[in-house]
Amino acid sequence: MSPTQSQLTLMSICDAIAAALEDVTGIARVQSYDELTGGMNTYPTAQVYVEDVRPVSDTQMDALQRGIQRLSITVHVDILCAQANGPGIGEVHGKMTEIFEDVVTMFQQQKRPYFSLDGIKRMTWHGYRAVFQYANFFYPSLRFVLTLETF
Repeated sequence: MSPTQSQLTLMSICDAIAAALEDVTGIARVQSYDELTGGMNTYPTAQVYVEDVRPVSDTQMDALQRGIQRLSITVHVDILCAQANGPGIGEVHGKMTEIFEDVVTMFQQQKRPYFSLDGIKRMTWHGYRAVFQYANFFYPSLRFVLTLETF
């Protein structure tokens, strides 16, 4: 059963996105907001967490009458593909490109209700290649930034 609008939480959003990523070919491990770890030993690992929440200024009259404030929620999906001193760069970028394609396809196939959550009314996203540093290690990675509008 998907959450109703009153049950929509930041946690349920992260968990729903993480669940969708579980079906993406090539991702070995998915961590939602409460499962994040700093030490990585399984690649590729996807991490899902909320980065930002803001009220939307152009609220609709219907939303105002019901006392529901529209929110813009930014969620990051970071996919750490390998440790920099691991496999060769060609192998890493080959795998990254395949995962990039599969995640893009999954996001493109999302229809309302997005991630089976009724309260998400609009979704935009973009993705890019990144290098993340944890402790003294560098990780060739992908970052997807989702902007979700709820009301």
